[in-house]
Amino acid sequence: MSLTSILKSFIWPSPLKSGQKAPRISLTSQDGAWIKSEDYHERWNMILLFVHSLEDATTVEWIKEYDRTYDTILESKIFIVTNIGTKSLREFQDNNDIQIDLLYDPLSIEARRMGMSHRRPMTKNGIVYISKEQKVLYATHTQTSAQELIQTLGLDVRKESTDEEAIPFIETEETMKKLKAGYILIDVRTQSEYDAHHVPGSKHIPIDDLSAKLESLSQQDRLIFICQAGGRAYSAAELMRSIGAQDIFVVEGGMSQWSGPQRNRIR
Repeated sequence: MSLTSILKSFIWPSPLKSGQKAPRISLTSQDGAWIKSEDYHERWNMILLFVHSLEDATTVEWIKEYDRTYDTILESKIFIVTNIGTKSLREFQDNNDIQIDLLYDPLSIEARRMGMSHRRPMTKNGIVYISKEQKVLYATHTQTSAQELIQTLGLDVRKESTDEEAIPFIETEETMKKLKAGYILIDVRTQSEYDAHHVPGSKHIPIDDLSAKLESLSQQDRLIFICQAGGRAYSAAELMRSIGAQDIFVVEGGMSQWSGPQRNRIR
């Protein structure tokens, strides 16, 4: 790339082009978890919502719309990327009951690499969809709705389960009681998420490794699954249900809403 092209991209950032290799993402979430794109390579598609402000009503509703689809878009993970600090991100998540992880992008450096920043170090509203192969399949400076994105890219969505098929969610207090009664808690998040904070005594099996590690479980029943917000844990529980497990549960809200003891990374 010529010097002129580099300066032009810095002064007038433009969205990445479809088919282009996506820049690497390495950012901290609102709760301190380290989110790295390589953890999702060949496993998950990434939907990155770049946000300029968390006070604009239209933007807040846009985020909430994607949050409502958090567990329904298959094989995809959704993240908010902004240059707003982690304290404000935690407050926003708590006040709006948001499941999606919010990533802090200091000086909008990652946003600029994605063509999603202003000339000044501020994130610009937009969306980038990155495939499992780390290719950009969609990038725009508009607040594309979740349904439009699903239709445009032909994304698969989860079908509603009947009440008879539904796997029960339980909160922290009931989870703690069941653990004392002999249930096993399985954390299905990525290694970096687990390292950042986890429930003491939980068994770590990333969801993508679960099917290959079923033999490591001493039993099929009396299992409880947990992830960051509930989506991956529910998918893991469904896998166990498909092989005959019955006495299984999912922690409501995952680690985002966990109020019991937890082990945090020493900083």
